[in-house]
Amino acid sequence: MKIYLSGPITGVANYRENFRRAKEALTRAGYTQIINPAELCEVLPESIASWEDYLEICLNLLDKAVVLLPGWDMSRGVRRELRYAIAKDKLIFEYETTMER
Repeated sequence: MKIYLSGPITGVANYRENFRRAKEALTRAGYTQIINPAELCEVLPESIASWEDYLEICLNLLDKAVVLLPGWDMSRGVRRELRYAIAKDKLIFEYETTMER
């Protein structure tokens, strides 16, 4: 199953680390198809892509399931991803930080 990580990025200094830890924990749990949108920021510079560009790309990557990272409810982008996932009848899970152990 493809899993899309959805969490706050804008204004979060350590967002890459948050996404990396979640991806590693889910990989240890046996999931192999994990989409980490924080990695998109590494290959597509903000100087050529707007916030809306990123969101459009991310919505297209959201395929089967969404895992909401801590702080998701404070992020405008995540709330839009969540509304999209609900409208498209995707599986939605909240990430448990206890999985990182």
